[in-house]
This record gives sequence, C-alpha cells and structure tokens, in this order.
Amino acid sequence: MGWRRLYARPARHLSDAGVASVKSRLLPAGAVCFSSIGSIGKVTLAVKPLVTNQQVNSVVVDHSVTSESYVYEALSHASERIRGMASGSATPIINKSTFADIRMVMTPPSLAHLFGREVGLLHSLITKLEEHSSRLGAIRDLLLPQLVTGQIDVSSLNLDTLIAEKVA
Repeated sequence: MGWRRLYARPARHLSDAGVASVKSRLLPAGAVCFSSIGSIGKVTLAVKPLVTNQQVNSVVVDHSVTSESYVYEALSHASERIRGMASGSATPIINKSTFADIRMVMTPPSLAHLFGREVGLLHSLITKLEEHSSRLGAIRDLLLPQLVTGQIDVSSLNLDTLIAEKVA
C-alpha cells in the first residue's frame, strides 16, 4: 500500500478465490486506511476496493456526515497525536478499540462536503499523476536495460532535435 498517498496500489494482489474468501472484509473505494502496528500513522485513501491485514485500521466514511477527503486529511494531521496513544514497547500498536475511541473535530456536513469536492479534485489529480509516474517508471525499467546492453540502438536518432521539438 502506498502510504501517505492517495493511490492505494497494493504490493500484492488476491486471486478471485482469495477475494471471495474475504468478501466480508472487502473495503470500498474511498476507505481511509491507517497503519496501526510498527510504523504507526501512515494514511492512505483507497482508490479501489481492497482488503487489508490486521496492521491497518480503516474508516468507511458515512457520506451523510462527512467526506473521504476530510477524514483522510484529518487523520493525516492527527497521526502524531494518535502515534502517542500507542501501547507496547517492542512493537508499538494502536489496537482496534483504541482506534475506535479516537475523537476528532468534525466540521458540519455541508462544509465537509464542500471541502471534499474541492480537495477531491486535487486528490484525483494526484492519483492520476501517481499512476502516470508509475507507468513511466515501468517503461524506464523495461527500456533502460535494453539501451545499456545495446538491444535497442538509438545511435541514428538526432536526440537534440527530438528533445527540442518536445520541449518547444
């Protein structure tokens, strides 16, 4: 999961059979996830449905009360305070009951929804840019070894002209 990010891109994926076996624990897109064991306080906003393990507490937002963006930002800003509530010396932990008892200042629903609409646009842009960056990284990882080993020959390209055309 990409922490303190809006795009929750899982490190691992479940098979269809795996998803079926944990269907009751499937979180919807928009769930706000908070790391609660070890490196406490990392927050992410799920862009698509996901399943987490016991190291993550998640909030499924009641849209009649607030917005995902508001909860995401509120938890992000409260992460230091919440980290201070951890128990356990070897491995700090915020258990589910402690997490459920956390009190946060809530704004009126109308203001939370306005905030959600405005900030949601920024969150969407960040998500698209992260997806684009990820694709560019994958292309780089595919092409760079081939360029270095000579499998792809660019000696006949006029790179100065190509770059100048793209920059102009």
